[in-house]
This record gives sequence, C-alpha cells and structure tokens, in this order.
Amino acid sequence: MSQIGMQNFSIHFWNLLPLFFAFALGGVTGSFIGVVISRLPAMMGQSEHTKELKGPNATEKLTLAYPRSHCAECKKPLRLHHNIPLISYAFLNGFCAYCKKPIGFWIFASELLCALWWSLCYIQYGLCATSFVFALYGSALLCLAFIDWQTQLLPDAITQPLLWGGLIASALGLSSVPLAVSLWGAVLGYLVLWTVSRSYYILKGHLGIGDGDLKLVGALGAWMGPIPLIALILLASISGILSALLLRLKGRMKAGDYIPFGPFLVFSALLIQTCLSKSAYPFTDLLSQLSKLSN
Repeated sequence: MSQIGMQNFSIHFWNLLPLFFAFALGGVTGSFIGVVISRLPAMMGQSEHTKELKGPNATEKLTLAYPRSHCAECKKPLRLHHNIPLISYAFLNGFCAYCKKPIGFWIFASELLCALWWSLCYIQYGLCATSFVFALYGSALLCLAFIDWQTQLLPDAITQPLLWGGLIASALGLSSVPLAVSLWGAVLGYLVLWTVSRSYYILKGHLGIGDGDLKLVGALGAWMGPIPLIALILLASISGILSALLLRLKGRMKAGDYIPFGPFLVFSALLIQTCLSKSAYPFTDLLSQLSKLSN
C-alpha cells in the first residue's frame, strides 16, 4: 500500500473510531438492560416468572447486581466470555454453554438495538453531552418496551427518572425543547390520555389505557414537547392496531386479548426523535453524516 493509501486509511480509521466506540458502548448498555428486563419485574414481585428469575438459591434476595449472571434454566453462573455483548450470543449460537437450552433472543435484540441507537445518536449529534443524554433516553425506552411486552408492566423506577431526565435536559440546554415547552408536554401528555382513559372507564367499566402508559406518555412529552405527541399517539395507535389485526389473522391473539401499548409508544418515540433533526429531510441528512464520517 502506498504512503497516500496508508494516510487515507488512517484518516478513515480515526474518523470511524468514535462510531465503533459508540456501537460497543451501546452494546454494553444493552447487556445491562437485559439484566434489568429480566430482574426488575421479579424484584417488584409482580412477574409471573418470579421463581424462574431467582438465583440458584431460592432464599437469595434478587437485585440487579446479585446474584451474578447465570443461566435461567440450569442456574450455572456465566463466565466472563459468556457475557460479551452480541459476540457471546453469536459464538454460542443462541444456546447456553452448559445445558444447551436456548437463550432468549430478546437478550441479543436488546443489545443490538441499543448498540444501533447509540451509534445513531453519535451520527446525529456528534461526540457531545447531548448525544450521551439521548443515548440514555433511548436505552431507557427500549428497556421499558421489552419489559412491557413480556410482563405488561411499565415500572415507575424507569418512567419517573425518564420524566425528570427530560425536564433536566431541557433546563440544562441539552435538548432543543425549551423548559416551559417540556413542562407543558409532560402535563398535557399525561392529562389528555388520563381523560381518555377515565372516560373509557365510565363508558365500558374498565380502563382502556393503563396508568403506566399515561406516565410513559407524560415522560415522552417532557422530551419532545406537546406538539410531536400528536404524531406519537397517532403512529403508536395505528401500529398497535395493525399488529393486533395481524396477530388475530395468524391465530396468535383471541377476542378479548390485548397487546401492550408501551412498545408501540417507544417505537414511535424513537422514530420521531430520529426525524427531529436540523434537516428538513432527516434521513438524507443521516446519510450525509455517514458520508462525512467515512471521508
């Protein structure tokens, strides 16, 4: 390789290195999220799978840090090389190294989605505090989506810090949403859905929207303000209805069953956040940013 070629390779490498770092850091965060997804509902004492999620000793008190990571089937502690985000799952072909039972694909999915989101935040905002803040924001949302899908829970332990995080980010200027707009987004996001939920209860005798969904929308309003919430609720409702119809057609959902609304709120929020860039054509802007990184 010529000297010019080596110089170009070096420039490309150093330009892309922060992106690789963001991807790796996102994968590590996704690995931690996997622990939260599996343990937090059990710690709340409301999961149907509480016994399965406990450690090898049934008398142990389950926390996010203890007992150490182990197989949900055979309860054997995992070694360090079994916990490498993304790589370990691929190397083990999705099976436990000891008992050969399948490892939940959602573990790999949470790591991959988190890694991709952190990479996207770096591409959109660069290496700055805003990028880090929105990376954490998306990670918390992904965590809520997986928990809600598996257990129909949206824990206050995540939604409340998410709400305060949006307000604090606005107050510190880390978000493009002014503090007053952020505050009104949180208030209106919660109150509007609260009104709909209680009205539905008066008419039907049961809640159509869970309180966890109300708190999540309030938290999302703090991050994006009240106006984007209209698109958020519309997009989440349409995608939720289409998914329910598809499940009904496939026979995987019976009449009277329901699917959690949280994952669709999260999907819509992340999509809208991706589109809220400086460019009028966000995906074109995203491609241009990627091109700049490679040049």
